[in-house]
Amino acid sequence: MSASSTRSALKPIWRADVLAPVANAGKAAKVDALLARWRQVAPRMAAEQWRLFFETGRFNALHGAQTALGLLGTAHRQMVRRQVVGMLQSWVANRQNDFKSAVQNAHLSAELRHQLHTINSLKAWYVPGDIALRSGAVIPADVRRLARRIFAGVCQPHRRPSFRRINAVIDRRAVRLEKAKTSRAFPHWVRLSTLEAGQPLWLPIAHQPRFEARTGAHSLTLQVNSGEAGLRLVVLTDVAADFAQSRAAYAPRCAAIALDLGLVNLFATDGGDILGRDWLAKLKDYDRQISSLAAYRQRHGLKTRSPRYRQCVARFRGYLQTRIGQVLNTLVATRAPAEIVLEGLDFRAPELSRRMNRLLGLYGRRFIDQKLLDLEQRLGITITRVHAAYSSQQCAGCGYVDPKNRISRDRFVCRACGRSRHADANAARILGQRRSLPVFRNLKQHRHDILRILVRQYPERAAGRSATATDRIALNPYFQRFRAVPDVKAEGVDSRKASTAFCT
Repeated sequence: MSASSTRSALKPIWRADVLAPVANAGKAAKVDALLARWRQVAPRMAAEQWRLFFETGRFNALHGAQTALGLLGTAHRQMVRRQVVGMLQSWVANRQNDFKSAVQNAHLSAELRHQLHTINSLKAWYVPGDIALRSGAVIPADVRRLARRIFAGVCQPHRRPSFRRINAVIDRRAVRLEKAKTSRAFPHWVRLSTLEAGQPLWLPIAHQPRFEARTGAHSLTLQVNSGEAGLRLVVLTDVAADFAQSRAAYAPRCAAIALDLGLVNLFATDGGDILGRDWLAKLKDYDRQISSLAAYRQRHGLKTRSPRYRQCVARFRGYLQTRIGQVLNTLVATRAPAEIVLEGLDFRAPELSRRMNRLLGLYGRRFIDQKLLDLEQRLGITITRVHAAYSSQQCAGCGYVDPKNRISRDRFVCRACGRSRHADANAARILGQRRSLPVFRNLKQHRHDILRILVRQYPERAAGRSATATDRIALNPYFQRFRAVPDVKAEGVDSRKASTAFCT
């Protein structure tokens, strides 16, 4: 098989590079005029899509309406419509989750709850015509009216997207990247279609070694923002062929490594390695910088966001991405695992401010997910996520779970078997043990159902051991509560009610 046929047979894997086009005042004015026109057209497109939604139950990015016909050309109008529909669909998806929670928490019959969940899963609140269940039964009209009332209720507290400050996302129908023919200072140029027909705008691109070193097909998207962000050219490069070669060359030296995410230390492995020991100290430094700057501006009646504030957040974001990449790259280079096991990520630390916890949760989770996806695609490493509930309280040796096992932040001593370990390393071992059990792969399972499983397993594992284990069970509040709660699966008890009783 030839190299070209091999490349075409591979599924595309895209990597993004952000380039900053250089624009003078005249070119910037033309781009700003294009952005202003997008912001004029987008609310009209949104109104058109809302009308379709309430009439047909669906948004339609291919709807061939004549909205804003004289304001933008056909290609630009299509791009605006697609961008608007994407934002509306994202907003409605969040309301779909709110609908599910509202129905789940309401006192309804099982049949009515099933019918409402079916309507919600199909996003058929306003779809005309009959809606059938899997059994073939048609959902009654009064249930559909109830679904529309519930959907309207969950939408009311949330403001709809206004689109008046939308950023333009322009794809290859109106933007093209070309290599320079003569200029050495700018190896690439961007050709952008503007409001003036037949008069495109040419924007130079400075040297970007990382982008220029990538091989593969390029796909362009130009993001036009207002303010200091200016123009951002996002170039997607298909790296499937390069990654296929790197996966073939990668030779794992161990079956799996389990990672416990911490805040004092970034990661701990089931082998006892502690990675990123300066993690919390650096987070506190950035927290002091960002929080003090925000507090100063608020005291003086100024908006929190400023060029200096954005620079601080950008430095923090860069540190997160760099540090996470360094730690995971080092782990792969030294241990070469075939599989990485980790918990469902949740960044929270009482030592940090609410502002820092929000930034950490927003960016930290994203950068870890991005890096793990890169390792999976580039090296073929399997990424497995398991439920982490009570992993900090369960002994990796005997399985005993007790809130008193963790006597300090770093020290874990089992009150049943007496084993002593670093607390984060013990939690990582628990995650490694859970990777082979399907019940712990369900990250949406309620944490109290997980505790019920752990408590039920321990007496079987402790059978025949010393009387200390039995004495601990008698004094452990987890085991006392467990005895009062029936088996959910065996007796058909509602999981939410059982979990509520379990905690009371």
